[in-house]
Amino acid sequence: MRVFAAVALTASTLCAQAPATSAQGKVDFASDVLPFLESKCFSCHGEPKRDAKGKLKEPKGGLRLDGKDWILRGGDGEDAVVAGELEESGIYRRVALPEDDPDFMPSKGEHLTADERDTLKRWIEEGASFGSWTGAAVPKGAPKAASRPTIPKLQSPYHSLVQKLESSAPKLSPRAITKAAGDSAQITAIAPRSKLLRVEFRASEQQTDDKRLAKLKTVAGNVTQLNLARTAVTDKGLAALTKMPRLTRLDLHETGITDRGIQHLKRLRELRSLNLYGTDVTDEALATVAQLPSLETLYVWQTKITARGLAELEQRNPKLRVVSKPVWPAAPQVERDQGRRRRRR
Repeated sequence: MRVFAAVALTASTLCAQAPATSAQGKVDFASDVLPFLESKCFSCHGEPKRDAKGKLKEPKGGLRLDGKDWILRGGDGEDAVVAGELEESGIYRRVALPEDDPDFMPSKGEHLTADERDTLKRWIEEGASFGSWTGAAVPKGAPKAASRPTIPKLQSPYHSLVQKLESSAPKLSPRAITKAAGDSAQITAIAPRSKLLRVEFRASEQQTDDKRLAKLKTVAGNVTQLNLARTAVTDKGLAALTKMPRLTRLDLHETGITDRGIQHLKRLRELRSLNLYGTDVTDEALATVAQLPSLETLYVWQTKITARGLAELEQRNPKLRVVSKPVWPAAPQVERDQGRRRRRR
């Protein structure tokens, strides 16, 4: 079992989406995302600048956001944006943290609004396309980006997995999907013409309870990604998940779920990613987790799970990737080198 330091937030989409019920159009980077990045992020993550004393100030964390190629290079120790992967996209992870979290960004100035965070989220989920925008170019001969720890891609076997799940998934009519979505759920296909669905409850989390979850029973056989983060779903309500045999990603972060609720997950033979960040689960839940044959990633930051419990889980499943704490940005290499030169003088 490999334990990684990264902030766990939401279950991420594996592919660009084909909206089934949302009236929102696809996010355009240049018109929808760039304006708030420019006004709220470029001051710390733009081109290097000299201060009043002539000292060169490098972008914080080695990350520049003022050009497509700079964004794709990422910062020191992490990727800035990974298409379709919220959990691997450092930009989104940080802006979505609680404002009192030391990793929250932007650390200075005006914060992103809820609508701006949602726009950034949807842009990444939809594939993080920059369109025709390129922004500032990376100069020829520029040093390579700092190396990042190798993290196994959650979707490495994804295409074959989708083919397997698609082959046996029942066909659904658009009307059935619309009815299941109601006025609070967003239900989208994970890829154009796919029968597999992603379900979330943006902006209606606190109104989403066990009864609302139970109303997904008509599409349960097609749900492969389910985001219940910050909802009012209880342990008892998770019994509805036993009817979702094709569920591969489940996000329960910051819910009232306990060890008792986790027991309902035993039948989820295809589950690859489980997010328990900010819940009251303890080591007792790990007994169930260890029985999930396909689980690849487990998020347990800010839970009651102990180091001893994780050590025992490692013995039972050494290949499981566990995310148990936040990542702290490394100081830019340029600044460290300059500091050594000053000391030698």
